Amino acid sequence: MPRTRAAALVTLAALAAAMVAGLVTRAPAQPEVGVSNGVPAKPAPTPPLVQWAGFTSKHEPGFFLIQGQADWQKLWFEHSGASPDLQYTQYRHIAPKIDFTRAMVVAYFRGPSVNADGEVATSIQDLPDQFLVRFEHSGFQNSGPGPRGGAVDTTPFGLWVIPLTEKPIVIQEIHRELKDEPSTFREVKRFPPRQP
Repeated sequence: MPRTRAAALVTLAALAAAMVAGLVTRAPAQPEVGVSNGVPAKPAPTPPLVQWAGFTSKHEPGFFLIQGQADWQKLWFEHSGASPDLQYTQYRHIAPKIDFTRAMVVAYFRGPSVNADGEVATSIQDLPDQFLVRFEHSGFQNSGPGPRGGAVDTTPFGLWVIPLTEKPIVIQEIHRELKDEPSTFREVKRFPPRQP
């Protein structure tokens, strides 16, 4: 038998004998992950479960909280500009399927804008007293002839799928004056706690 294998077997045998004899004690209990001094740690921000963001929508401006399939389909048809009469034809599967027993949708339609390509959720966070959604306006620069310099008319939107929550939902928009400056957050909408 090679020496390394023999040494390993002797070590294992000695460890087993020590355990049986009670000479080896259990390792001390490790602190529970996410708990400090008995207080649960604040969950880290994560991206939304799913999101859609883009430069054009036909929906009226504003924030909307969608908690059921019928409202989701209505919102999707208004957003896409497709006629609800078509929901029983080839368009009946146009709205993405969402399990509203486990999720809800926060929708934001900015309305008429210029050079904007979406409202992008940067994070969601389940806090002890509220559910926080942060987003930023995404825009682009261009140039061209004429008095508007190539400006493009847009109607940007963001659709953010978040986990089902009973807590108030607080929406904050990220603001930054210059690209290298730190971000600030401004509350732009608060949905009340969900009613059972």
